Amino acid sequence: MRKRFIISSTILVAIVLWFIPTSFAEGEHVSRFGEYSGYSAPIYNGYERVSQYVTVQEGTAHETRLAVDLLMPTLDGRRFSDLGHKLPVIWAHVPYHRANKFPNGFVLNWLMMSEPWALELMNYGYVVALVDIRGTGASYGVKNTMWSENESKDAYDITEWLAAQDWSTGKVGMFGYSYLGTDQYFTAAEAPPSLKCIFPRQANFDTYDFFYQNGAFLANSLGAWDMLTTLLDLNLIPDLPTAPVDEDPDGSLLAAAIAEHSANINPLETFGPSSSPYRDSVDPHTGEQLHYTRSVSSHIDEINQSGVAIYHWGKWLDHWTRDTLYAYANMTVPQKLAMTPGFHHQIDVPLLLVEHLRWYDYWLKGIDNGIMNEAPIHYAVINAPEEQKFQSARVWPPLVSIKTRLFFNKGTSGTVNSVNDGRLTLVPSFPQASDEYTVDYTATSGPPTRWSTAAEPPGSPVGYPDMTPNDEKGLTYTTDALPDDVQAVGTPVIKMWVTSTYPDGNFIAYLEDIDEAGFSNYVTEGAIKASDRALSDAPFDTLGAPWHRGYAEDQQNLPSGEPAELVFDMLPVSYIFQKGHHIRITVVGADQSTYPDAGLNPAPVVHVYRDLQKRSRLELPVKVTPLR
Repeated sequence: MRKRFIISSTILVAIVLWFIPTSFAEGEHVSRFGEYSGYSAPIYNGYERVSQYVTVQEGTAHETRLAVDLLMPTLDGRRFSDLGHKLPVIWAHVPYHRANKFPNGFVLNWLMMSEPWALELMNYGYVVALVDIRGTGASYGVKNTMWSENESKDAYDITEWLAAQDWSTGKVGMFGYSYLGTDQYFTAAEAPPSLKCIFPRQANFDTYDFFYQNGAFLANSLGAWDMLTTLLDLNLIPDLPTAPVDEDPDGSLLAAAIAEHSANINPLETFGPSSSPYRDSVDPHTGEQLHYTRSVSSHIDEINQSGVAIYHWGKWLDHWTRDTLYAYANMTVPQKLAMTPGFHHQIDVPLLLVEHLRWYDYWLKGIDNGIMNEAPIHYAVINAPEEQKFQSARVWPPLVSIKTRLFFNKGTSGTVNSVNDGRLTLVPSFPQASDEYTVDYTATSGPPTRWSTAAEPPGSPVGYPDMTPNDEKGLTYTTDALPDDVQAVGTPVIKMWVTSTYPDGNFIAYLEDIDEAGFSNYVTEGAIKASDRALSDAPFDTLGAPWHRGYAEDQQNLPSGEPAELVFDMLPVSYIFQKGHHIRITVVGADQSTYPDAGLNPAPVVHVYRDLQKRSRLELPVKVTPLR
């Protein structure tokens, strides 16, 4: 599978670059979201790759050497510096091999695999640097946790080293998504003087709120990530052999670096339930409260004080959708936000090229292209007409929206053969009643899911299956056919009263769109572990969403026989439920694709209550103004 992926990625790069416009500078001056011409022109037509080791944290106990690739723009084979030019630099801190070198000598660099837009951006006059994080790739050192303090300090040194090179203008930016996106926030918190802007995409904001979705542990996601990084760090994936630097022709330096990686402490060891099950847990490996020290949410003040400009970029079917919005909501530096369609690894090459180029031209080259004068937010609306696919806004969530309460009610909707086939209505249930459900441990929302695809390589299958078979294993609440389109934008919230014959357990809710053919389309989801239900005031802006502190002392079992309220957010949405469709909430107690559970015997029997006092419901933010 890996070999097929490598070949297809290389072909993909060639195809996408063929379709990218080769001149942004002809004609009138245009600079708006997704469009750019007249301000910047491609002046180079190739690049040369050179690599070397750079010493970081020199003279300290944490001194080590990092492998650095420099991709230097060329014109007809001549390097830009030989032409007397100086250029700004953008760089990425890579944990998954900055480059792979194969026995035939072919080098597959990180851009070819994951950032093909940057291959064209170099032609506009930018040096690209790719750096193996300590403990990974060809870099020396040990990685003792994700986004460690050492990584951040290394990034400071690399930024200033790039700025100090005689071919550099001294202005530096960063790029990259996923782990690399989060790394940019931590680098900004270190405030390197030469770092002018970053462009984090699909990045993490708070580790506890991710790994423990309101207390529900994302075992499959963290486990897959742990396995991938372990194999990569030890160079044990034959189809992805990490590349040595130029000064290491016999590979001896690479072998010595990889030997040091054997002391790495990997994600599952530090963030898993054996070490960090609660937000205030102290990891025994590092002695840190990792959910604080390694969360961007704990470094908001430092980032804001740095003044580094930030272009936050998220996706509606990413696993870090909420994180992107929270990052934007809590930053006060010059910033922009884009929320785009698709899953974690899906890449819109032309759009990313345009927006990166506009951003870097403004902050690294001083080109006054107006990017900071336009609306700061652009967001995709799923199911909108193509010409209205992207909307702009000054604030998030966009004005004007109302919180629409849709109550769990008695059946039958006649749309699904679920345990109860209940209805979702604008009026609460009456009289007092409940729906009984025995947890079915075979329930699953995938694969693939938004969680599983994030741990797979680019090009892996994406897209949810028909959710109906999963719906049939749980409780469902479905609206009548919608008389008009309903545009949901923001964070849906579930408020649900429950009892269980077991004192704890996961409760998972899916928001779905049922079309005219009966196909149940996944829209979003939320989950909570019942014992983590205590609500708290968040130390950062959650955009009005409920928040669970998740301390060890906050945990409490469900009271026996007495209903308890579970209040939890679903991942944010921007979605049109079309006229004639149905909105559905499905509630289950397990999802083997996301929260694997060996199960209890006998399985817990759950009751979900619905009456005038215990008004179990979905609170859906609905935009009341039409698309513009």
